[in-house]
Amino acid sequence: LQQKSLFLSGKLQADENSKLGKLTRTSFYATFRQRITKHWEQYNKEIQDPFIEWKNKNVPEPKSKVVFYPFSGPDFPNAYTIYPKATTYIMIGLEAGGFEPDFESMNENQISRGLYELNGSLDTISRLNYFMTNSMKQDVSKSVFRGTAPVFLAYFGFLKVKPYSIKNFRLNDNGEIIYLTKEEIKTNPNYREGLISLDIDFIDPVDGTKKKLYFLSTNISNFGLKANPGTMKFLEKFGTFASTYKAASFLLHYDSFTDMKAFILKNAELIVMDDT
Repeated sequence: LQQKSLFLSGKLQADENSKLGKLTRTSFYATFRQRITKHWEQYNKEIQDPFIEWKNKNVPEPKSKVVFYPFSGPDFPNAYTIYPKATTYIMIGLEAGGFEPDFESMNENQISRGLYELNGSLDTISRLNYFMTNSMKQDVSKSVFRGTAPVFLAYFGFLKVKPYSIKNFRLNDNGEIIYLTKEEIKTNPNYREGLISLDIDFIDPVDGTKKKLYFLSTNISNFGLKANPGTMKFLEKFGTFASTYKAASFLLHYDSFTDMKAFILKNAELIVMDDT
């Protein structure tokens, strides 16, 4: 899994003993590496570095080790940058969670196209520091590398985070995680499309701590929470949390999101908001 993360972030070195290692010698991977490295360098210079400087001066360290980031899409870098000492990150978006890419079953043309699409997905955030939800929903749901999972893996590679497990799941009405088998995914058309949540385990590069990322692919409007009561029951299990929002922060001011707003105001120890 770590090799896939490095491959998707343009950081994997040539290795004749693995399929991905051999692919790093291709012209399409060289182009991908050049473009994605440029995106990340731009993101660091214009967004990440100034933000870290501001954060170090202004953001206190929360007591809670849980981070809640609704309307996030796959924007892990911001949550991780604001709260690097957290041990659990809960992110929610309408985007499909998708799957860990199965490179062994893909030919070079499919992988080349997938890398091209991944670059497109990351282009917006490298320039603007937020994802366009409608664009991301279309891009990640129809791409070769299905869903947000490949985007998370790419970001892990950039941040030197070491993922070691990705599991697909759904929540039942009691907020309990139900892990899905390949056969269950295969027989359910929504799951096959990647409309599925993610449980990702990773190792922090700074201190070696084992950490957890949950990405819930769901609607958290009042209507969505009523239709899927397990979402709120799952979130309530974590108690207090630190939180953050970006461009979609305006949604919480709508009458259709009052339940989620009330939940956050009741349980958030600290909120860092960027009105992008």
